[in-house]
Amino acid sequence: GVGVIWALGIVGISTATLLAAVGVAGLAITLALQDVLRNFFAGVSLLFERPFRIGDEITVKDIRGRVVDVGIRTTSLRTEEGVLVLIPNAILLAEVVCNRSA
Repeated sequence: GVGVIWALGIVGISTATLLAAVGVAGLAITLALQDVLRNFFAGVSLLFERPFRIGDEITVKDIRGRVVDVGIRTTSLRTEEGVLVLIPNAILLAEVVCNRSA
């Protein structure tokens, strides 16, 4: 990286401008991936803490159902009506979860 910046400086491209552009691009990418990263890290936290397991009946907000799958980004619930509900893991980490099977 330092070699590329040094070579571009020799060619005549301003290194300050290049570093500012890389910084702006990094900020834009981080802001675009903010929700994905939040759900990913919440999923990792849920996988380590295990507040509920597959087959447990839980309630989150107004949704009640059995846990079908705990993924990296979402958790799948099957309601009594047979509807499959995907809940982002960030919501499960931030909201009150009632585990009726524990």
